[in-house]
Amino acid sequence: SLMATEESLMQFGFVSNQHITSAEDANKATSKSAALYDVTNGLIVNFQMKEYKKSEIPIAVDQLEETFDLFAGQKVIYLADRYYPSVELFAILESHSINYCIRGKPNFFKKEISEMKSDDEWITVTLSKEWIKRLKYDKAKERFLKDPTIRIRVVKQKYTYIDEDGVLQTVELLYFTNLSQ
Repeated sequence: SLMATEESLMQFGFVSNQHITSAEDANKATSKSAALYDVTNGLIVNFQMKEYKKSEIPIAVDQLEETFDLFAGQKVIYLADRYYPSVELFAILESHSINYCIRGKPNFFKKEISEMKSDDEWITVTLSKEWIKRLKYDKAKERFLKDPTIRIRVVKQKYTYIDEDGVLQTVELLYFTNLSQ
């Protein structure tokens, strides 16, 4: 959260509720921050603060577009958490020869994942014409107009932990990647 100046409220916005209905009522601005971090060298190579309503994928694409030249010719693996799986992001990364490993949500590619016979397989996702029309990024749209399919390796992993009540919990994690086995 940021101090509520007219400039910060205009640039980033604020969360409204029953008590805060206008900028005059807001006592803080709210933003969304994202860092593109080089884990090998321990450096933040791109940092952005955006309007709080902007979602993760557009911020990620902005960051990548600003850093593609920096990574050109390098071996790169893009790692991200579960808010980032997107065929558009996958296509953009692959168009720049960037590998990825992104944690997924169980509702992504449900049909294809339900047909998996093991915990580590390549799936093929076919984008319908309607899906392609909804794509936001030209690079991804052009790629899928040429070939509406994308192959994605899905790795399932069981994760066991003890929750705050001391109860043993097991969840299945999904990872989407284009890395070989």
